[in-house]
Amino acid sequence: MVLLSWTAVAQLVSAGAMLVLPRLFDPQVFGIFSIYSGIVVMGGVVAAARYEFAIGLPSRDGEADALFSLCILLALAVGLCAALVFALLPEDNGLFRRFAELRPWWTWVAAGATAIAWFNAANYLALRHGCFGAVGKSKAVIALSTGVGQVLAGLFVTQGAAALIVPFLVGQLTGFALLLASLSGRFGWVGGTVRFSEVAQRYARFPKYVAPGSLLDGVAVLLPLAAVAATLSVADAGVYALADRTLRMPVTLVGSSMLQVFYKRLAEIRGNTKACRALLLTTWRNLALAAVLPGTALVLFGEPIFVWLFGATWGGAGLSAETLVVGVCVFFVSYPTSNILVVNERTRSFLIWQVAQLLAMSAALAAAAALGGGLPLMVRCIVVAQVSVGLFSMALQWHAAGQTCAEPEVKVA
Repeated sequence: MVLLSWTAVAQLVSAGAMLVLPRLFDPQVFGIFSIYSGIVVMGGVVAAARYEFAIGLPSRDGEADALFSLCILLALAVGLCAALVFALLPEDNGLFRRFAELRPWWTWVAAGATAIAWFNAANYLALRHGCFGAVGKSKAVIALSTGVGQVLAGLFVTQGAAALIVPFLVGQLTGFALLLASLSGRFGWVGGTVRFSEVAQRYARFPKYVAPGSLLDGVAVLLPLAAVAATLSVADAGVYALADRTLRMPVTLVGSSMLQVFYKRLAEIRGNTKACRALLLTTWRNLALAAVLPGTALVLFGEPIFVWLFGATWGGAGLSAETLVVGVCVFFVSYPTSNILVVNERTRSFLIWQVAQLLAMSAALAAAAALGGGLPLMVRCIVVAQVSVGLFSMALQWHAAGQTCAEPEVKVA
Protein backbone atom coordinates (compact mmCIF):
# COMPACT_ATOMS: atom_id res chain seq x y z
CA MET A 1 0.00 0.00 0.00
CA VAL A 2 2.89 2.35 0.74
CA LEU A 3 4.42 1.70 -2.67
CA LEU A 4 1.11 2.03 -4.51
CA SER A 5 0.24 5.25 -2.68
CA TRP A 6 3.50 6.94 -3.59
CA THR A 7 3.24 5.59 -7.14
CA ALA A 8 -0.17 7.23 -7.41
CA VAL A 9 1.34 10.52 -6.20
CA ALA A 10 4.08 10.24 -8.82
CA GLN A 11 1.52 9.54 -11.54
CA LEU A 12 -0.60 12.51 -10.49
CA VAL A 13 2.42 14.81 -10.59
CA SER A 14 3.36 13.48 -14.03
CA ALA A 15 -0.22 13.94 -15.23
CA GLY A 16 -0.23 17.55 -13.99
CA ALA A 17 3.02 18.26 -15.82
CA MET A 18 1.64 16.64 -18.97
CA LEU A 19 -1.20 19.15 -19.03
CA VAL A 20 1.28 22.04 -19.09
CA LEU A 21 4.26 20.81 -21.13
CA PRO A 22 2.48 20.47 -24.52
CA ARG A 23 1.52 24.14 -24.26
CA LEU A 24 5.18 25.12 -23.79
CA PHE A 25 6.88 22.88 -26.36
CA ASP A 26 6.11 22.14 -29.98
CA PRO A 27 5.89 18.59 -31.43
CA GLN A 28 9.47 18.77 -32.75
CA VAL A 29 10.95 19.32 -29.27
CA PHE A 30 8.60 16.83 -27.69
CA GLY A 31 9.62 14.25 -30.30
CA ILE A 32 13.34 14.77 -29.57
CA PHE A 33 12.74 14.27 -25.85
CA SER A 34 10.51 11.24 -26.37
CA ILE A 35 13.11 9.46 -28.50
CA TYR A 36 15.87 10.42 -26.07
CA SER A 37 13.99 9.19 -23.02
CA GLY A 38 12.93 5.99 -24.79
CA ILE A 39 16.52 5.12 -25.71
CA VAL A 40 17.75 6.05 -22.23
CA VAL A 41 15.16 3.90 -20.44
CA MET A 42 15.92 0.93 -22.70
CA GLY A 43 19.66 1.34 -22.15
CA GLY A 44 19.26 1.86 -18.42
CA VAL A 45 17.34 -1.38 -18.06
CA VAL A 46 20.22 -3.49 -19.38
CA ALA A 47 23.27 -1.34 -18.50
CA ALA A 48 23.88 -3.38 -15.33
CA ALA A 49 23.15 -6.69 -17.15
CA ARG A 50 20.08 -7.17 -14.91
CA TYR A 51 22.27 -8.11 -11.94
CA GLU A 52 20.07 -5.77 -9.89
CA PHE A 53 17.37 -8.46 -9.97
CA ALA A 54 19.68 -10.68 -7.89
CA ILE A 55 20.28 -8.15 -5.10
CA GLY A 56 17.38 -9.47 -3.03
CA LEU A 57 18.39 -13.14 -3.30
CA PRO A 58 21.55 -13.67 -1.20
CA SER A 59 21.12 -14.69 2.43
CA ARG A 60 24.10 -12.55 3.43
CA ASP A 61 24.09 -8.76 3.15
CA GLY A 62 27.74 -8.73 2.11
CA GLU A 63 26.94 -10.62 -1.07
CA ALA A 64 24.04 -8.26 -1.82
CA ASP A 65 26.37 -5.30 -1.28
CA ALA A 66 28.83 -6.83 -3.74
CA LEU A 67 26.05 -7.19 -6.33
CA PHE A 68 24.98 -3.58 -5.81
CA SER A 69 28.58 -2.36 -6.19
CA LEU A 70 28.94 -4.50 -9.32
CA CYS A 71 25.80 -2.92 -10.81
CA ILE A 72 27.08 0.59 -10.13
CA LEU A 73 30.44 -0.11 -11.77
CA LEU A 74 28.94 -1.99 -14.73
CA ALA A 75 26.50 0.82 -15.48
CA LEU A 76 29.29 3.40 -15.20
CA ALA A 77 31.53 1.40 -17.54
CA VAL A 78 28.74 0.93 -20.07
CA GLY A 79 27.92 4.64 -19.93
CA LEU A 80 31.54 5.69 -20.45
CA CYS A 81 31.97 3.27 -23.36
CA ALA A 82 28.75 4.50 -24.99
CA ALA A 83 29.79 8.14 -24.56
CA LEU A 84 33.17 7.37 -26.13
CA VAL A 85 31.56 5.58 -29.09
CA PHE A 86 29.17 8.46 -29.74
CA ALA A 87 32.03 10.98 -29.48
CA LEU A 88 34.18 9.07 -31.99
CA LEU A 89 31.46 8.44 -34.57
CA PRO A 90 31.97 10.49 -37.75
CA GLU A 91 29.47 13.24 -38.40
CA ASP A 92 28.21 11.64 -41.62
CA ASN A 93 27.34 8.23 -40.13
CA GLY A 94 23.88 6.78 -40.73
CA LEU A 95 22.68 7.20 -37.14
CA PHE A 96 23.37 10.92 -37.03
CA ARG A 97 21.93 11.46 -40.51
CA ARG A 98 18.72 9.59 -39.71
CA PHE A 99 18.16 11.38 -36.39
CA ALA A 100 19.86 14.71 -37.08
CA GLU A 101 17.80 16.55 -34.44
CA LEU A 102 19.22 14.26 -31.74
CA ARG A 103 22.86 14.89 -32.72
CA PRO A 104 23.66 17.22 -29.75
CA TRP A 105 22.16 14.76 -27.26
CA TRP A 106 23.70 11.40 -28.11
CA THR A 107 26.42 11.64 -25.45
CA TRP A 108 23.70 12.52 -22.94
CA VAL A 109 22.09 9.18 -23.71
CA ALA A 110 25.00 7.47 -21.94
CA ALA A 111 24.59 9.66 -18.85
CA GLY A 112 20.84 9.03 -18.72
CA ALA A 113 21.18 5.26 -19.09
CA THR A 114 23.77 5.15 -16.31
CA ALA A 115 21.55 7.22 -13.99
CA ILE A 116 18.56 4.94 -14.56
CA ALA A 117 20.65 1.80 -13.99
CA TRP A 118 21.99 3.27 -10.74
CA PHE A 119 18.48 4.08 -9.55
CA ASN A 120 17.23 0.58 -10.40
CA ALA A 121 20.07 -1.02 -8.42
CA ALA A 122 19.47 1.24 -5.40
CA ASN A 123 15.74 0.51 -5.68
CA TYR A 124 16.27 -3.25 -5.32
CA LEU A 125 18.74 -2.79 -2.46
CA ALA A 126 16.23 -0.58 -0.64
CA LEU A 127 13.49 -3.19 -1.15
CA ARG A 128 15.84 -5.84 0.29
CA HIS A 129 16.19 -3.78 3.46
CA GLY A 130 12.46 -3.05 3.69
CA CYS A 131 12.75 0.67 2.93
CA PHE A 132 9.37 0.74 1.19
CA GLY A 133 8.68 4.34 2.15
CA ALA A 134 11.97 5.49 0.66
CA VAL A 135 11.31 3.58 -2.57
CA GLY A 136 7.88 5.16 -2.93
CA LYS A 137 9.12 8.63 -2.04
CA SER A 138 11.98 8.36 -4.53
CA LYS A 139 9.49 7.77 -7.36
CA ALA A 140 7.46 10.79 -6.27
CA VAL A 141 10.62 12.90 -6.01
CA ILE A 142 11.68 11.87 -9.53
CA ALA A 143 8.27 12.83 -10.92
CA LEU A 144 8.23 16.12 -8.99
CA SER A 145 11.77 17.24 -9.82
CA THR A 146 11.39 16.21 -13.47
CA GLY A 147 7.93 17.70 -14.01
CA VAL A 148 8.47 20.94 -12.11
CA GLY A 149 11.96 21.35 -13.56
CA GLN A 150 10.67 20.94 -17.12
CA VAL A 151 7.83 23.40 -16.60
CA LEU A 152 10.09 26.03 -15.00
CA ALA A 153 12.78 25.57 -17.66
CA GLY A 154 10.18 25.92 -20.40
CA LEU A 155 8.74 29.07 -18.84
CA PHE A 156 11.92 30.92 -17.90
CA VAL A 157 14.98 29.39 -19.61
CA THR A 158 14.40 27.86 -23.04
CA GLN A 159 11.78 26.08 -25.08
CA GLY A 160 14.34 23.80 -26.66
CA ALA A 161 15.04 20.14 -25.94
CA ALA A 162 17.41 21.02 -23.08
CA ALA A 163 14.45 22.15 -21.00
CA LEU A 164 13.04 18.60 -21.12
CA ILE A 165 16.22 16.50 -21.14
CA VAL A 166 18.23 18.14 -18.33
CA PRO A 167 15.43 18.00 -15.69
CA PHE A 168 14.78 14.39 -16.68
CA LEU A 169 18.40 13.49 -15.95
CA VAL A 170 18.43 15.54 -12.74
CA GLY A 171 15.27 13.76 -11.57
CA GLN A 172 16.85 10.31 -11.99
CA LEU A 173 19.98 11.34 -10.10
CA THR A 174 17.87 12.92 -7.34
CA GLY A 175 15.92 9.70 -6.86
CA PHE A 176 19.17 7.72 -6.72
CA ALA A 177 20.65 10.11 -4.14
CA LEU A 178 17.51 9.87 -1.98
CA LEU A 179 17.69 6.06 -1.94
CA LEU A 180 21.40 6.12 -1.07
CA ALA A 181 20.68 8.49 1.83
CA SER A 182 17.92 6.19 3.13
CA LEU A 183 20.33 3.23 2.98
CA SER A 184 23.04 4.98 4.96
CA GLY A 185 24.44 2.53 7.52
CA ARG A 186 22.64 -0.44 5.97
CA PHE A 187 25.23 -1.40 3.37
CA GLY A 188 28.91 -1.07 2.64
CA TRP A 189 30.68 -0.63 -0.69
CA VAL A 190 32.38 -3.84 -1.73
CA GLY A 191 35.31 -3.92 -4.14
CA GLY A 192 37.83 -6.31 -5.56
CA THR A 193 38.09 -8.21 -8.82
CA VAL A 194 37.83 -11.60 -7.10
CA ARG A 195 34.68 -10.66 -5.20
CA PHE A 196 32.98 -9.24 -8.28
CA SER A 197 33.95 -12.30 -10.30
CA GLU A 198 32.40 -14.60 -7.68
CA VAL A 199 29.01 -12.90 -7.58
CA ALA A 200 28.98 -12.36 -11.36
CA GLN A 201 29.48 -16.08 -11.96
CA ARG A 202 27.04 -17.16 -9.28
CA TYR A 203 24.23 -15.06 -10.76
CA ALA A 204 25.26 -15.38 -14.40
CA ARG A 205 21.74 -16.49 -15.39
CA PHE A 206 20.52 -12.90 -15.13
CA PRO A 207 22.70 -11.47 -17.92
CA LYS A 208 22.26 -14.70 -19.90
CA TYR A 209 18.48 -14.99 -19.80
CA VAL A 210 16.83 -11.96 -18.18
CA ALA A 211 18.81 -9.19 -19.88
CA PRO A 212 18.06 -10.36 -23.47
CA GLY A 213 14.34 -10.57 -22.70
CA SER A 214 14.36 -7.09 -21.15
CA LEU A 215 16.22 -5.74 -24.17
CA LEU A 216 13.69 -7.30 -26.56
CA ASP A 217 10.85 -5.76 -24.60
CA GLY A 218 12.54 -2.34 -24.61
CA VAL A 219 13.20 -2.49 -28.35
CA ALA A 220 9.57 -3.43 -29.04
CA VAL A 221 8.35 -0.47 -26.98
CA LEU A 222 10.78 2.01 -28.57
CA LEU A 223 10.43 0.71 -32.12
CA PRO A 224 7.17 2.51 -33.10
CA LEU A 225 8.48 5.89 -31.92
CA ALA A 226 11.83 5.43 -33.66
CA ALA A 227 10.13 4.24 -36.86
CA VAL A 228 7.81 7.26 -36.94
CA ALA A 229 10.79 9.61 -36.47
CA ALA A 230 12.94 7.86 -39.08
CA THR A 231 10.21 7.32 -41.68
CA LEU A 232 8.22 10.53 -41.24
CA SER A 233 9.68 13.23 -38.97
CA VAL A 234 10.66 13.95 -35.36
CA ALA A 235 7.62 16.24 -35.11
CA ASP A 236 5.34 13.33 -36.06
CA ALA A 237 7.13 11.26 -33.41
CA GLY A 238 6.25 13.95 -30.88
CA VAL A 239 2.59 13.84 -31.90
CA TYR A 240 2.55 10.05 -31.60
CA ALA A 241 4.41 10.11 -28.26
CA LEU A 242 1.96 12.53 -26.66
CA ALA A 243 -1.05 10.46 -27.77
CA ASP A 244 0.48 7.19 -26.60
CA ARG A 245 1.77 8.53 -23.28
CA THR A 246 -1.51 10.27 -22.43
CA LEU A 247 -3.51 7.10 -23.05
CA ARG A 248 -1.14 4.79 -21.19
CA MET A 249 -0.67 6.90 -18.07
CA PRO A 250 -4.06 6.14 -16.42
CA VAL A 251 -4.08 2.61 -17.86
CA THR A 252 -0.71 1.83 -16.27
CA LEU A 253 -1.76 3.29 -12.91
CA VAL A 254 -4.97 1.26 -12.71
CA GLY A 255 -3.43 -1.80 -14.35
CA SER A 256 -0.48 -1.99 -11.95
CA SER A 257 -2.86 -1.94 -8.97
CA MET A 258 -5.04 -4.61 -10.56
CA LEU A 259 -1.91 -6.66 -11.23
CA GLN A 260 -1.15 -6.85 -7.50
CA VAL A 261 -4.71 -7.77 -6.54
CA PHE A 262 -4.98 -10.43 -9.24
CA TYR A 263 -1.62 -11.91 -8.24
CA LYS A 264 -2.72 -12.34 -4.62
CA ARG A 265 -6.02 -13.98 -5.52
CA LEU A 266 -4.41 -16.21 -8.13
CA ALA A 267 -1.77 -17.42 -5.66
CA GLU A 268 -4.56 -18.56 -3.31
CA ILE A 269 -6.22 -20.79 -5.93
CA ARG A 270 -3.02 -21.93 -7.65
CA GLY A 271 -3.40 -25.47 -8.97
CA ASN A 272 -7.21 -25.28 -9.30
CA THR A 273 -7.50 -24.96 -13.08
CA LYS A 274 -11.26 -24.41 -13.08
CA ALA A 275 -11.05 -21.61 -10.53
CA CYS A 276 -8.07 -20.03 -12.32
CA ARG A 277 -9.89 -19.87 -15.63
CA ALA A 278 -13.04 -18.56 -13.98
CA LEU A 279 -11.03 -15.80 -12.29
CA LEU A 280 -9.31 -14.99 -15.57
CA LEU A 281 -12.60 -14.68 -17.45
CA THR A 282 -14.19 -12.59 -14.70
CA THR A 283 -11.23 -10.22 -14.56
CA TRP A 284 -11.12 -9.82 -18.34
CA ARG A 285 -14.85 -9.12 -18.44
CA ASN A 286 -14.67 -6.49 -15.67
CA LEU A 287 -11.66 -4.77 -17.24
CA ALA A 288 -13.33 -4.72 -20.65
CA LEU A 289 -16.49 -3.20 -19.18
CA ALA A 290 -14.40 -0.54 -17.42
CA ALA A 291 -12.70 0.35 -20.71
CA VAL A 292 -15.82 0.60 -22.87
CA LEU A 293 -17.05 4.10 -21.98
CA PRO A 294 -13.73 6.01 -21.93
CA GLY A 295 -12.53 4.05 -24.96
CA THR A 296 -15.66 4.87 -26.95
CA ALA A 297 -15.45 8.54 -25.96
CA LEU A 298 -11.88 8.76 -27.24
CA VAL A 299 -12.69 6.95 -30.49
CA LEU A 300 -15.48 9.45 -31.18
CA PHE A 301 -14.07 12.66 -29.72
CA GLY A 302 -10.30 12.16 -29.39
CA GLU A 303 -9.34 15.23 -31.41
CA PRO A 304 -11.50 17.81 -29.56
CA ILE A 305 -10.52 16.28 -26.20
CA PHE A 306 -6.81 16.66 -26.95
CA VAL A 307 -7.28 20.18 -28.32
CA TRP A 308 -9.10 21.12 -25.11
CA LEU A 309 -6.42 19.53 -22.91
CA PHE A 310 -3.24 20.55 -24.73
CA GLY A 311 -4.10 23.25 -27.25
CA ALA A 312 -4.80 23.47 -30.98
CA THR A 313 -1.23 22.42 -31.87
CA TRP A 314 -1.97 18.90 -30.71
CA GLY A 315 -5.09 18.11 -32.71
CA GLY A 316 -3.08 15.53 -34.65
CA ALA A 317 -2.30 13.73 -31.39
CA GLY A 318 -6.01 13.51 -30.75
CA LEU A 319 -6.59 11.98 -34.16
CA SER A 320 -3.86 9.41 -33.44
CA ALA A 321 -5.42 8.73 -30.03
CA GLU A 322 -8.74 7.89 -31.68
CA THR A 323 -7.03 4.89 -33.26
CA LEU A 324 -4.40 4.09 -30.59
CA VAL A 325 -7.06 3.74 -27.91
CA VAL A 326 -8.12 0.41 -29.43
CA GLY A 327 -4.68 -1.11 -28.82
CA VAL A 328 -4.43 0.49 -25.39
CA CYS A 329 -7.79 -0.99 -24.36
CA VAL A 330 -6.59 -4.48 -25.33
CA PHE A 331 -3.44 -3.84 -23.27
CA PHE A 332 -5.62 -2.69 -20.36
CA VAL A 333 -7.49 -6.00 -20.42
CA SER A 334 -4.52 -8.32 -20.93
CA TYR A 335 -1.77 -6.70 -18.84
CA PRO A 336 -3.20 -6.98 -15.27
CA THR A 337 -3.57 -10.77 -15.60
CA SER A 338 -0.21 -11.44 -17.25
CA ASN A 339 1.43 -12.58 -14.01
CA ILE A 340 -0.49 -15.84 -14.27
CA LEU A 341 2.49 -16.99 -16.35
CA VAL A 342 4.72 -16.50 -13.30
CA VAL A 343 2.36 -17.98 -10.74
CA ASN A 344 1.81 -21.12 -12.82
CA GLU A 345 5.54 -21.33 -13.62
CA ARG A 346 5.24 -20.68 -17.37
CA THR A 347 8.10 -18.18 -17.47
CA ARG A 348 9.24 -19.40 -20.91
CA SER A 349 5.99 -18.01 -22.26
CA PHE A 350 7.22 -14.55 -21.32
CA LEU A 351 10.15 -14.86 -23.71
CA ILE A 352 7.84 -16.25 -26.40
CA TRP A 353 5.54 -13.27 -25.90
CA GLN A 354 8.43 -10.77 -26.05
CA VAL A 355 9.74 -12.28 -29.28
CA ALA A 356 6.24 -12.30 -30.78
CA GLN A 357 5.75 -8.66 -29.77
CA LEU A 358 8.97 -7.60 -31.47
CA LEU A 359 8.25 -9.58 -34.64
CA ALA A 360 4.66 -8.34 -34.91
CA MET A 361 5.65 -4.70 -34.39
CA SER A 362 8.53 -4.97 -36.87
CA ALA A 363 6.23 -6.49 -39.50
CA ALA A 364 3.57 -3.82 -38.96
CA LEU A 365 6.07 -0.97 -39.27
CA ALA A 366 7.66 -2.52 -42.36
CA ALA A 367 4.22 -2.80 -43.96
CA ALA A 368 3.45 0.84 -43.16
CA ALA A 369 6.77 1.98 -44.65
CA ALA A 370 6.19 -0.13 -47.79
CA LEU A 371 2.72 1.33 -48.30
CA GLY A 372 4.16 4.83 -48.05
CA GLY A 373 1.36 6.32 -45.96
CA GLY A 374 1.66 9.05 -43.37
CA LEU A 375 1.18 9.00 -39.64
CA PRO A 376 -2.49 7.82 -39.71
CA LEU A 377 -1.57 4.69 -41.69
CA MET A 378 1.42 3.95 -39.48
CA VAL A 379 -0.73 4.31 -36.35
CA ARG A 380 -3.28 1.88 -37.77
CA CYS A 381 -0.52 -0.67 -38.49
CA ILE A 382 0.85 -0.22 -34.95
CA VAL A 383 -2.59 -0.85 -33.47
CA VAL A 384 -3.02 -4.02 -35.53
CA ALA A 385 0.26 -5.31 -34.06
CA GLN A 386 -0.72 -4.27 -30.53
CA VAL A 387 -4.11 -5.98 -30.73
CA SER A 388 -2.57 -9.14 -32.19
CA VAL A 389 0.08 -9.34 -29.48
CA GLY A 390 -2.47 -8.59 -26.76
CA LEU A 391 -4.75 -11.38 -27.93
CA PHE A 392 -1.77 -13.73 -28.19
CA SER A 393 -0.84 -12.86 -24.60
CA MET A 394 -4.38 -13.67 -23.48
CA ALA A 395 -4.17 -17.01 -25.30
CA LEU A 396 -0.94 -17.83 -23.46
CA GLN A 397 -2.57 -16.83 -20.17
CA TRP A 398 -5.61 -19.02 -20.87
CA HIS A 399 -3.35 -21.96 -21.62
CA ALA A 400 -1.35 -21.34 -18.42
CA ALA A 401 -4.57 -21.17 -16.37
CA GLY A 402 -5.43 -24.68 -17.52
CA GLN A 403 -2.08 -26.12 -16.46
CA THR A 404 -1.21 -27.54 -13.06
CA CYS A 405 2.23 -27.20 -11.55
CA ALA A 406 4.03 -28.69 -8.64
CA GLU A 407 4.92 -26.59 -5.62
CA PRO A 408 8.39 -25.14 -6.19
CA GLU A 409 11.21 -26.77 -4.34
CA VAL A 410 12.69 -24.55 -1.65
CA LYS A 411 16.48 -24.69 -1.44
CA VAL A 412 18.37 -23.41 1.54
CA ALA A 413 21.60 -21.67 0.68
